[in-house]
Amino acid sequence: MITLPPSRQRLITGFALAGILLVAVLLGGWFLHVLVLGAVLLGLWEFYCLFWPGNSQLVQKCLGFILAGGFVLSTSLTPEWPILFVSLALCASALMFLARFGSHHPETRITDYTVLPFGLLYIALPLSLALHMHPAEQIFVVLVSTATDCGGYYAGMLFGRHKMWPSVSPKKTWQGAAGGMVASIAVCLVAGHLASRNASLGLPVMSFWLWLTMGILLNAAAQLGDFFESALKRSLNVKDSGTILPGHGGVLDRIDSLLFLLPLYFVFRALYTAVALLSAPLPTPGA
Repeated sequence: MITLPPSRQRLITGFALAGILLVAVLLGGWFLHVLVLGAVLLGLWEFYCLFWPGNSQLVQKCLGFILAGGFVLSTSLTPEWPILFVSLALCASALMFLARFGSHHPETRITDYTVLPFGLLYIALPLSLALHMHPAEQIFVVLVSTATDCGGYYAGMLFGRHKMWPSVSPKKTWQGAAGGMVASIAVCLVAGHLASRNASLGLPVMSFWLWLTMGILLNAAAQLGDFFESALKRSLNVKDSGTILPGHGGVLDRIDSLLFLLPLYFVFRALYTAVALLSAPLPTPGA
């Protein structure tokens, strides 16, 4: 049996995932919904298993799966449907806490029952934002996330000397973070150049400085998402969220940066659109 080095495994897995994503984005519709749903359910399973290993809390896991599936599949409907599934998750957790506390278990704490709804808010909600984006934007945010990850990984491996936040992520260095930042900015500047040459591409047409700012902010969000998941795993004494992706660990290890990057991109795009509309000249009366 041939064993590939971790860096080679990482590259092969990354290209395979990129190919699957590209096909789903090009096909769109339910193909993309199925891809997002698969990522949500796999990530959610790993997240729940961090807190509830094996078959423990199987009822809560299954309930979380059902609600997360309903959340993702209902995003193409009216906005009330996704909100309904989050509300149901919160109510279910509250009722389970109430039942346990009321059964003569005064040591029960509400924090023991927040894992179920937090999984939906942490994983299902941000990934579902991708379903409301133009295909070019979907590819763009994944490229920024991948560039941050690969740039940080290889820059840290080649030049890493000074630890960045060892209490959270012992292997991450300032040199690696700088490599991820440069890669993220490069992707954003290339995207900005393409958008300026083709306004119908689906990406916002912004100035060089705004694309540069976006590259810095999205990189910061991606790295914070990675740090959060690292802190989560270290608090539970777990090395990886799973083993399904060779060279990457689990699905949650691969998408952790996207979970922070996607909401920030939405905020940045919404603010830019709002400012552009407000600064647009008013139509001349009678024109």
